[in-house]
Amino acid sequence: MGCFIGAIVGTPWFPIIGTILGACLGAFVGAASYEYISLERKPGEALWIGLGAALGKVAGMLAKMAVGLVMVAVLLLKLI
Repeated sequence: MGCFIGAIVGTPWFPIIGTILGACLGAFVGAASYEYISLERKPGEALWIGLGAALGKVAGMLAKMAVGLVMVAVLLLKLI
């Protein structure tokens, strides 16, 4: 949920970069606040969990981009 809200909030400020940064920041804030408020974790633990969520979001976006580039490369090789 935090990813979507962060992406929507970040888009008007910086159309492409803001969407990506907003999604990552939203993942961090959403996960950390959920862990801290709902599961009553210590602040340090909640921040580490939020960092893990943000890094997972970045890794997922990089993996999607890599797969997309491979798809484009296969298409270009087929056309040649």
